[in-house]
Formats: sequence, structure tokens, C-alpha cells
Amino acid sequence: MNRSIDFAKSIRRKRLIYQGTRKQRLFLSVRHFMSGAITLLICLALIAFAYYGGAALLIVVLVSVPALLVIISMFLQNRLATAKSTRTEEDQTAIIRFLLRKYPGIIRHNCGEQIIIITSPRTSTFNKEYLILQDGEHIYMNISLYGRGNLKFVFLSIPQYLTSKAVLKNFRQTILRSARATQQKTSAVV
Repeated sequence: MNRSIDFAKSIRRKRLIYQGTRKQRLFLSVRHFMSGAITLLICLALIAFAYYGGAALLIVVLVSVPALLVIISMFLQNRLATAKSTRTEEDQTAIIRFLLRKYPGIIRHNCGEQIIIITSPRTSTFNKEYLILQDGEHIYMNISLYGRGNLKFVFLSIPQYLTSKAVLKNFRQTILRSARATQQKTSAVV
């Protein structure tokens, strides 16, 4: 699942960049995109059969939609969703509490000052990993689905990216609401 993450490059490019030799990074990229590449080849073969088989234009367009979704999923697979940070010192514990309330049963594996890795317990087919990066100004999040053998599912990258954006948006709204409530209590006491 998790490899060593190059924090500075990941923040700069807004996608997960792994550390290691060039050969190790290439192997990891090929491994992550293998299922997407195979699916894309199958989709392209179906498009070719439909086109050269004399199918109607509507059928060719409908057969092309899964290929387009696979390409978008491959692009979004390691993409980081971003939200502006509010209170840098308290954000780390707040995001962990927020994720624990939203997804009960998750397990915190690795927490540093800048990188938090949380996984859901392994089920029969897949496991979810929540990777959170913090640079003091922003919070970055990537949710990935892993199958057996720790192979990333490329097919569900679109909903996982959208889920990451929604979780960060809800987290930010929750933090802002609690900050306003604290501010109102303080002003009422004074």
C-alpha cells in the first residue's frame, strides 16, 4: 500500500509522488496503472470492432464512454484534493477525529507532522487508504482503493477523488463552524 512519499514534490505537483530509485518508481507506476491499461486496451478493441463492424455512430459513441472514464480515472488516481487549512496546529487531530466519526472502524497507521495515513480494515475484496498531507497552508487528501496484493483499483478513482473533495469540504465547514461557535462563546463571556 503505502510507499515512501516525496512530500515536497507531491505538494508542488498536487499528486502523489513516491521516493525511490527511478527503476522503483517506474515499477510502482506500472503496477498502479496496469489494471487501467488493460481495461483501456479492451475498451479500445471494442471501439475498433464496433467501428469496423459497421455499427451505427451512436453505438460507437456509447462504446467509447467506458474508455473515456478509464482515461479520466487513470489521471485522477494519484491526484490530491485540496482545502485551505485554518488552524495548522489543531488540524491534524481534528481531521483524524472527523474521519473517525465519518468512517467508523478506520485504523490510523502512520502519523507524522506532515503526513497522515489511515486505512480501513481489510474486507474480502478491497481496502481503503486515506492519505492526508499538510503543509501549514493547505490540507491535501487522496483516497485509494487497494485489492489483494496491494494493487490499486483504477476503476473507482473518479468517485474516490470526488469523495476526497467532499470530505475536505465537510471538514473545513465543520472546523469553521466550531471556530465561530467558540468565538461567539468567548464574546458572550466578555
